[in-house]
Amino acid sequence: MESSAKKNSLKTLPLRYRLYQKERHPIWMALPMAAAISYSGLTFSALLAHRTPPNLGIYLIGFVVTFCFHLQRRIADDLRNIRFDRKYQPNRPIPRGLVSPNELRLLFIGLLPIQALLSMSIHIRMFGPLMVTTVFIMLLTMGVGPLKWNNFNPAFYLFFHRLAAPFTIFTISALEWLPQAGRPHPALFLLLIVSFLNSFALEIGRNFDLPGEGVPESRSYAKFWGPRKASIIWWMMINLAAMFSSLARVIRGAPVDGMLVLLAGVVITGLFAYRVAATLNPKAAARLNTLSSLWTITMFLTVVLG
Repeated sequence: MESSAKKNSLKTLPLRYRLYQKERHPIWMALPMAAAISYSGLTFSALLAHRTPPNLGIYLIGFVVTFCFHLQRRIADDLRNIRFDRKYQPNRPIPRGLVSPNELRLLFIGLLPIQALLSMSIHIRMFGPLMVTTVFIMLLTMGVGPLKWNNFNPAFYLFFHRLAAPFTIFTISALEWLPQAGRPHPALFLLLIVSFLNSFALEIGRNFDLPGEGVPESRSYAKFWGPRKASIIWWMMINLAAMFSSLARVIRGAPVDGMLVLLAGVVITGLFAYRVAATLNPKAAARLNTLSSLWTITMFLTVVLG
């Protein structure tokens, strides 16, 4: 009892948070993704309105707020899946006692003043979009209304939970357009669509345990649709995201040759999807997560660069 209390004391909380983050949400890919997404949201908003891109300080604030949103979404996933993890995945941080649900809630809430202070230092009205996105992520944690349907059908989860991506992009872009014009450029909607479609690929790639692999009851789109169909859907989402990314480049008047990067990404991911569908290799399927992240970074940067 004494050792357990010591392990879970407030003194060890920062270390346990660090171990939790390292185990459940490695930052080696999360940080570049947050950087690419925030950079794209801020820059695209400025380019659409023919304004000078924001200064470095605003880019740094956008990056920190985006990364906080990423951590909050992952915390929301773990809090929502407590019962499942305790029953089927006891080695995860919450079931084995590394962190408690209340400690994760504390971390979630602790990120809020950081986001609020940084965002509202740019414009006081940033409180509005920031709260909308935060409340939506909180609803993901509780599984309110249609958000609880994922218990019956992963397709509902895939649709409703992916809405967090465009909410995030809208909030980050507001750091640029709110102080400048007070309202977003109408074409910003394209980037919201891009983020929504691309988040499907991210989610499918992150949960692609093949039949017979992992926990049988876990949410896996390869088990839900079948590996071949899931691979096709994953690649289709990448194709759709690339199409709207190309349209976004056209709208902002970017050179056509920049689309070659998107085309190369579509071809590479297509070959990889074919390999997974043809071989049903668990190692190849596990790499879909990394490939989805690399595609996301490339695509968001391509929207605003070149």
